[in-house]
Amino acid sequence: MKANLITAVSGAALAVSGAVCFLHYYEKGCIPTVPHVGKPNAKKCRVACVGASITYGCGVSHWSKNNYPAVLSRLLGPAYDVKNFGCSGRTVSPDGDHPYVEEKSFKSSLRFLPDAVFLMMGTNDSKPYNWRGAETFKKEYLDLVRAYQALPSEPAVFVMTLPPAWPLCGAPVRYDIRADVIEREIRPALISLSEEEGLPLIDMFSVFSGRPELFPDGVHPNAEGARLIAQTAFTALPMKGKIV
Repeated sequence: MKANLITAVSGAALAVSGAVCFLHYYEKGCIPTVPHVGKPNAKKCRVACVGASITYGCGVSHWSKNNYPAVLSRLLGPAYDVKNFGCSGRTVSPDGDHPYVEEKSFKSSLRFLPDAVFLMMGTNDSKPYNWRGAETFKKEYLDLVRAYQALPSEPAVFVMTLPPAWPLCGAPVRYDIRADVIEREIRPALISLSEEEGLPLIDMFSVFSGRPELFPDGVHPNAEGARLIAQTAFTALPMKGKIV
């Protein structure tokens, strides 16, 4: 009887400990999730936030409230349906180590039939084993843009340059990210792409220039940085009616 009670108590303690651990990592943006996409609500403007770990909110404290799509949703209000389709570690390139187009997040973002897409991706493409040059990146990014433009909802696609990346304490930038590629090759390629294709541009690199304190690990913004992304995106959208 006593042994059974001890076993039961130990099991309950492990369950509670496991739940606490899961919640901790979930609220740090470390547990991958894919938003549920049901039948599109025609009464709301649907906004898809597409990207990798910066979009998803990896490392953001109190992730469920503070990732940038969640903040953007509150800013826009009930007339908008905003979903987070960020997927950590993913590349624009279909030939990268973890291509975004192979993920459930990508497929769900298409089923969502968005009216607007905020596309901020390329940090992982800068890694030396993924990078194939600016022209190749530009073409692959455009392929991703066109996948959304081909949807029957005909969404407006907002090209977002990447925030800068910083080394910490003299060490190289973490996760094999190349800050020089982000600044000197990816950013100009996206600016050029937006001009050539007539796509609205949001220059997040300029927004975060000189703000390394918002990036605790040198790559991922904290909650304040996520709010700044949301506020910047917010200014690009109308407050009511169909997005054009």
